[in-house]
Amino acid sequence: MPGTFFRGLATIVTNLALLRPNGRGSRAAATLAAFFTLRTLSFFRMFTATTTAPKTIQQQVLRIISKRKAIKTRRLRIGSNLSHELGFDTVDVVDIILELERNFHIVIPDEVPLTTVGDFVNYVASHASLKAVAA
Repeated sequence: MPGTFFRGLATIVTNLALLRPNGRGSRAAATLAAFFTLRTLSFFRMFTATTTAPKTIQQQVLRIISKRKAIKTRRLRIGSNLSHELGFDTVDVVDIILELERNFHIVIPDEVPLTTVGDFVNYVASHASLKAVAA
């Protein structure tokens, strides 16, 4: 797990910063270690921010998107722009929206800006889970 790796690395850096030959920690070293820890964890959160959807929902959304243009699901990235990077036109996007609405029993309004794969995954995950809680 990348998260475990980053947390472990931050802990090691913190512990090393607090060790000095005389047994006393340096306040500057501890501050630097704390900054490094926060910076590393915030980077990790930013890196995984769009993958907070449950794996099954994410996999289903990726399958629906990939099926529309016969693209392999492993080629789809969360940040991939459907029109610019993958060649989807407006009709393709509307068909994907209709398929998602049908499969997840949700309504996706026209005003919702869905341009990337991650936009679709996040929208469906948040609204499908709200539907499940409401039911």
